[in-house]
Amino acid sequence: MVTMEQLPEFIARHWLLVAAFIVALMALLIVEARSKGLSGKYRLTPQHAIRLINSEKAVIVDIRDANAYSKGHITNAINIPATELDKHPQRLEQYKQQPIILVCAMGQKSGPLRNKLHKKGYEKVYLMIGGMNAWNSANMPIVK
Repeated sequence: MVTMEQLPEFIARHWLLVAAFIVALMALLIVEARSKGLSGKYRLTPQHAIRLINSEKAVIVDIRDANAYSKGHITNAINIPATELDKHPQRLEQYKQQPIILVCAMGQKSGPLRNKLHKKGYEKVYLMIGGMNAWNSANMPIVK
């Protein structure tokens, strides 16, 4: 075990190990900061998504490709792949006043797209934490 008096010597002898630890720690902090950067109020569990659909007529936009969508999607979800939505956000213009819930496969691709839509004036854009994986894990109904 290294005592506080031995710490400088340990760092000098094992500088590469210490540097690797610092890099790994920084990478972890960056990933966490990015995932938490999106305000929690815009991140929904499947149960919260259902409440928003029922209470405020939220629109589900499935941003997965058409093949993944056809294998199973949320009832009444609109399929607009992420690449298409990124280039043509006006496809959601008719839903601008309604809450929009973005759903991807695992909840990772919808965050950056949500931020872009928000910058274009879409105020009520949410994302589902865990995406369709979370929806399926919660045993929610899907349409094939």
